[in-house]
Amino acid sequence: MKDQTKQSARDHLAFKALSALAKSKMPFSVVNENGYAPIRNKPIIFAANHTNCFDFPSLSKACRRRLVPLLGKQRLELADRVFFRLNGVVYVDRLDKKSAAKVKKRLVLRLKRRTPLLWFPEGTWNLTDNLLMLPMKWGIIEVAREAGAQIIPMALDYDRESMVCSVRFGAPLNGEALEDKAEGIRLLRDSMASLRYEQLCTQPVLSRQTADLGKLKHYIDMAVPEYPKLQPEVEASVIFWPYEIKGVRNGKQIHYRL
Repeated sequence: MKDQTKQSARDHLAFKALSALAKSKMPFSVVNENGYAPIRNKPIIFAANHTNCFDFPSLSKACRRRLVPLLGKQRLELADRVFFRLNGVVYVDRLDKKSAAKVKKRLVLRLKRRTPLLWFPEGTWNLTDNLLMLPMKWGIIEVAREAGAQIIPMALDYDRESMVCSVRFGAPLNGEALEDKAEGIRLLRDSMASLRYEQLCTQPVLSRQTADLGKLKHYIDMAVPEYPKLQPEVEASVIFWPYEIKGVRNGKQIHYRL
């Protein structure tokens, strides 16, 4: 039996070639804060936070292997469409439950064929200024459980002054941790949020009185114009809010997010 965690020679060559292709569009250098230790003979799903258009090349470089990403159907630059076609990608219509069900089956097959996947469990870009991780759907738990895979949590943090992307890995989730999908997604989100918190703890302490909130907001706002094809209103519409009350007040539709 082939070790599911090892990279084939073909995938290694593909990774080298695609890394060289992506290098011209990657302005950040990538620094791994720690390493990852996958469980042998188990397919891998890398689960990462998502904040900008450089996440995929950053993650590929950090993992040092070719990853097949799960992406929501969206407008892409021509170069990116070509790149993902060469690399391999699985697209999902985030607004269509039938599409999601079909894609889950394809992902399970990919994992059983020794293909490492990259998954952004938040389902969209997190452009909030105070929420470490957006709520997540539990599809990643269902796929990992059915494929007998492990989920390796990851966190990315970008320093736009030094142009460095720092990457931190968490311990793999597998087996009993994935048996209950609600508990599994809670464990995954907690793990990813903890990794993000650990990254923030290494940065200078800010006080509410002296923090330059305009600068912080500017960093967040920079991510959108970096990718002109992005449709922020569409991305905002697919954020998963599990606790939401809908109603009508004075003839207007209202939403309360708890």
